[in-house]
Amino acid sequence: MPLLLLVDDDPDSLSALTELVTAEGFDTAVACDLASARTVLANRRPDAVLVDYNLPDGAGLELAEACAESGIDFVLVTGEGTLDTAIQALRAGASDILTKPVDVTRLKLLLTTIARSGSYRREISDLRSTLRDLGRFGSMVGGSSAMQSVYDRVSRVGPTDATVLITGESGTGKELVAETLHRLSRRAHRPYVAINCGAIASNLIESELFGHERGAFTGADRQRKGVFERAHQGTLFLDEVSEMPLELQVKLLRVLECGEFTRVGGERAQSSDVRILAASNRDLEASVAEGRFRADLLYRLRVVPIELPPLRDRGDDLAALARHFLAELCEAEGRQKALSANALAALRE
Repeated sequence: MPLLLLVDDDPDSLSALTELVTAEGFDTAVACDLASARTVLANRRPDAVLVDYNLPDGAGLELAEACAESGIDFVLVTGEGTLDTAIQALRAGASDILTKPVDVTRLKLLLTTIARSGSYRREISDLRSTLRDLGRFGSMVGGSSAMQSVYDRVSRVGPTDATVLITGESGTGKELVAETLHRLSRRAHRPYVAINCGAIASNLIESELFGHERGAFTGADRQRKGVFERAHQGTLFLDEVSEMPLELQVKLLRVLECGEFTRVGGERAQSSDVRILAASNRDLEASVAEGRFRADLLYRLRVVPIELPPLRDRGDDLAALARHFLAELCEAEGRQKALSANALAALRE
């Protein structure tokens, strides 16, 4: 049976949580502080750790790094369910957050997910093996130290539901990162929908995002679902989110805050259960200073930031990428070509 480590200094809370978890078919180990929790982790390998935020000898988040290194799901249990706490936990690698008093239905759903999480750990292990053997991490090519840091962040945040903001110059692979995050998530078998906010006319983007009702505007001859509905229970990737008009940024913020939106021309609120991934090649802090992007929206989107390095900072990844793209061309054309040492030297220049 899966093993859970429960860490809480409140005997009543610990007893109640143990009873609930045991009833769902889990073995349990318990600890009342960080020291005893570390002792358990040194001797046993639980499938997940559920830890209280405030403990007598420190913050429960101090266990997050050790759990991430061992591939153990880390869940924070807190009576301080603030946005700042949630962001702090997700950035530390928490796969989920429970607020006290613990909602039993939500706990049962979480335990079901934990019981299946071995497949996610195997997926990450397979990606790591491919990286060692072939210099690839999923669809991403390159083994430079700069990209290793990216892979570490992707591995840590992929299985969670955290909102991720991916930044970097054009061509650095932001969409590949988004696809990999979805592939590693618990939503991997649900829809993955991508939209380029900069490629849609400003008068159409609201309908594209939220859908519209029949008769909402000229030409709206039928009801249409937007990407938030099409991505239900899956992942929505908002590429070039910096290009979204300010008036729509307010509506996007509302969806992030309460999980609801209204179709254009509609009156009834629709529920939205999607994981948001966003990307931009602009400096969003500068956009905020210039009044072109909302500071509160940036705060909501940048729960976990992933910055992609430009090719000039990636060492010899250039050669690996050049060979990768050449191999794709050769396969498409049915030819065999190779890059000479002089050709690679010219590319490096």
